[in-house]
Amino acid sequence: MTKPLIYFTAPYDHRGGQFAYRTVGLASEVSAFCTPILPALNQFLCAIQPQTEEYLLEYRLELLSKCDGLVMLAGEGFESNPEYLYARDMRMPILDRVHTQVYSEDFDDGGVHHWLTKLWTPEGWE
Repeated sequence: MTKPLIYFTAPYDHRGGQFAYRTVGLASEVSAFCTPILPALNQFLCAIQPQTEEYLLEYRLELLSKCDGLVMLAGEGFESNPEYLYARDMRMPILDRVHTQVYSEDFDDGGVHHWLTKLWTPEGWE
């Protein structure tokens, strides 16, 4: 099965502690896989930003109907603080491989410029 992506990206005020996200993938191929990972995804979302749990909750079921496999994250400072985001990774199958995209410029009308992509695995960064 082709694994789609969960793509997290910060909205316009990306320093405000709120995260928006979208998914890329075929819902029909992954819906059966998503149900067992709900607890892990909940835990992961809370680990990213506990104060955003309510914000993310309304989108969670829609997200799970489309996701899984690789998680993609975008945000300032993520690349320099992976332990903050992935502290629980070894207990979360959804996080066996994490793509992290780091931008070098601020948002401009919601667009992201000069992306640098890194891959994180339990063995470290690739």
